[in-house]
Amino acid sequence: MAAFPAAAQTFEIGGKSTSAGEKKKTPAGKKSKGGSSAAPSSGLGWGASIDVTRDARAAEQAIKRGNTAQAAMYAERAVKKAPQNPRLWFLLGYTSRLAGRYGQSVQSYQKGLSMEGRSAEGLSGLAQTYAKMGRRDEAKRLLTQAIAAAPKNITNYLVLGEMQIQSGEFQTGLNTLQRAEAMKPSSHTELLMAVAYMKLKQMDRAKAMLAKAKARDPKNVQIFRAVANFQREEKDYNAAIATLKSAPRMTPELLGDLGFTYEMAGNLKESAACYQ
Repeated sequence: MAAFPAAAQTFEIGGKSTSAGEKKKTPAGKKSKGGSSAAPSSGLGWGASIDVTRDARAAEQAIKRGNTAQAAMYAERAVKKAPQNPRLWFLLGYTSRLAGRYGQSVQSYQKGLSMEGRSAEGLSGLAQTYAKMGRRDEAKRLLTQAIAAAPKNITNYLVLGEMQIQSGEFQTGLNTLQRAEAMKPSSHTELLMAVAYMKLKQMDRAKAMLAKAKARDPKNVQIFRAVANFQREEKDYNAAIATLKSAPRMTPELLGDLGFTYEMAGNLKESAACYQ
């Protein structure tokens, strides 16, 4: 999996993916009283309270700014004002995970799921927290439930497929990813499938999948890194160097790959220059 160091970042979605559209559903023209209750778990926004809506929105804005501690603080304030809203508990679970507070994240997701037990959002979010904690078996079980609850949610297939590959279940992971690819083809799915094929020693299929991903997203630096990694596996260092040098931009990670490839090729001078 070393060829795809940034892949996991794509999957940080639990509690965030549906919130932006939800909070606009608060009925207009109705004044909220202090301490008013949140909307029921049917999914009607963040609730009638203006304070709750403001805190939830502030949490999301803090996430966008990268201030995870502040995001968790706002989410906690919101959930205290409307503890009967499972979506707020999912938001707290998500922000707590981003802030590294895994215990609080687990408790928050479990609280939300106690109100809305078949929520794909909650199941997926809790699974991702368990994955961060190294509890992969529990994470995979929950992701399977999330897929059953929302079979059209491609992200859950991607998270589960990658996790299965990381656990050494290469064929199972490939099957999961193929389901996602059939629903909506993407370069990210194709990259993960290429990894599975490489692990299964099916190099021709891995090469074809990488070419497909590169053609679909020619400006994605991660694809160039993946292709170069494949070429290094084949000990074709000159081709790997050429691939990396043809990338649309030089990122620190790509330069590190290039330095490593030069080193493998025996060109220590160029290797040192890239690392520097």
